[in-house]
Amino acid sequence: MMEGNRIVVDIRRDLFSHLQRLPMSYFTKNHSGTTVWTLMQEVHGLNGLFHGILVIALIDLVHCVVAMVCLFSISVPMTVTITVLIPAYYYTFRFFNPRLRQMSERVQRSLNRLNGRYQEAVSGMSVIKTYDIAGRVSHRLSDFDTNHYKLVVRHSHLGHMMGALDEMFMHFGSAILIIMEGILATRGANALTAGEFTRYLGYIAILYGPLARFASLNSVYQSSITSLNRVFSLFDREPQPEEVGTSRKNYPDRGEVVFDGVSFRYPQASPLCSPPAPISTPQAPQSRLVLKDISLTVQAGETVAPIGPSGCGKTTRVLDADSECLVQDALSKLMRGRTCIIIAHRLSTIQSVDWIVALREGQFVEVGSHVDLLLSDGDYARLIKKQAPPISLWGIPGREGPFPAEERP
Repeated sequence: MMEGNRIVVDIRRDLFSHLQRLPMSYFTKNHSGTTVWTLMQEVHGLNGLFHGILVIALIDLVHCVVAMVCLFSISVPMTVTITVLIPAYYYTFRFFNPRLRQMSERVQRSLNRLNGRYQEAVSGMSVIKTYDIAGRVSHRLSDFDTNHYKLVVRHSHLGHMMGALDEMFMHFGSAILIIMEGILATRGANALTAGEFTRYLGYIAILYGPLARFASLNSVYQSSITSLNRVFSLFDREPQPEEVGTSRKNYPDRGEVVFDGVSFRYPQASPLCSPPAPISTPQAPQSRLVLKDISLTVQAGETVAPIGPSGCGKTTRVLDADSECLVQDALSKLMRGRTCIIIAHRLSTIQSVDWIVALREGQFVEVGSHVDLLLSDGDYARLIKKQAPPISLWGIPGREGPFPAEERP
């Protein structure tokens, strides 16, 4: 038992070390809950395989061998007769085992997905409450639960059917022995005495016990093998060569940042906790690039702010004036002498940056300072007007806003 636990600990440690070397694409395409489930639950499930199923199977194998030797020592003809049931056992296992294993894999995949969905829902509870979509999320989770329940029931039915057939073969074999002994006794040829027949039936019970246990353990064994396959499927994922050891130990002396022909697309995102359609973050299809051949150079010490329409609610977080001044003052001190790329929730926090880059459909459409982009009356000016129409344009000649001069502060 201790060795089995040690093996499980070693596998989990090695698997986590391997996960740290996998490319980031794996973590963007797979739910973290699914990975954690494999790392914890499925690796732990191997514990039963190492010091449970295998040990029991070995002990039962010894019992079966001893029982068969004893049965042959009492009556060779009767023992040879019951061996005709061995092909029936063989074809039963051959028929059910692939189906049990396939169903075990489907159950495990469903359970992994279900675990990932619940973890996603719990970690995204702030989004669920903000957009008031608890009912929709609960409905989707209920659908996942129902589908998983159906798979579990089908898996259970297969296991029970196999157990029922095995038990039927056992009773059938006992009936054959009783009928055969009755025929031999009436004919008076090679019949066993009452004591020998009772002892023979006792050894039959010893033989049938392990066979019945093996049938019941087979379903658990198939689930354990499925877990083993899933664990080693992670080990089979090789890290991409260019991503091995890419962390830098020596940082550059200059803070220049260069994007040279960068293109990017979002992976398929889970719809579980997405907000309602009118206010949801638009998810790009897998075939659509959200950045298209972008080239950008940020010189050392410059601050640059990419902006563009998001629709994801980053502007719901309203700051009061005092808090906003404190935040901007802290950011100014933090960014002093550093090269910074700022992704802002409020456009008022980026008005003092060196230059602003406006993005539309994955490409640059405007580049300039806050004042220059306001005067150009393009995408940036329109976003500013949406956030604070009467205030953001004050101080810009010809852009004083909608209020008469006497009403302006």
